[in-house]
Amino acid sequence: MAYRVLCDENVDPQVTRYLEKEGNVGVHVRDELGTGTTDAEIARYAAENNYVLPTNDSDFLDEEEYGNLKVLYFPDNRTLAYDLASLVAKNSLTLPLPGPPAPETFPDPEEAGLSRSPTKPAHPGTAPPLINGKP
Repeated sequence: MAYRVLCDENVDPQVTRYLEKEGNVGVHVRDELGTGTTDAEIARYAAENNYVLPTNDSDFLDEEEYGNLKVLYFPDNRTLAYDLASLVAKNSLTLPLPGPPAPETFPDPEEAGLSRSPTKPAHPGTAPPLINGKP
C-alpha cells in the first residue's frame, strides 16, 4: 500500500524524489504550502489530504493537538534522504494506514459459479452455506 507523504520543512526535499521512485506520492511542505507555514496549517493540510507527515519536530507528537495526524517521527535530522525514503517505503508495505476500510466488491454469484439461492447448492454434491448455523 503506497503512502501519500507530505514532508515537513525540516526534511530534505530530495526525500520526495526517492519516495516517488519507491511508488509513494511525495510532496514537500515548501512546494505545497510555502516556507514558514505553521504547524497547525501543516497538520490541517496533511489530515485533509490524507498525507503521512515524516518529521523530526516533536510538536507533532502532541496527541491533544494533532491526534488526527499520521506522523512518522524520526528523532534527528541527520538521516540521509535515501534512508528516510526507504524507511517510509518499508512502512508502507507493512503498516497500512488507519482509515475507512476499502469498499468490498463481490462478484455476481452466477458469474462466479455460485447459486443465488441459499438452499440450493452452488455445485452438485455440496452443502448450502450456513448463516448463523442455519442453511
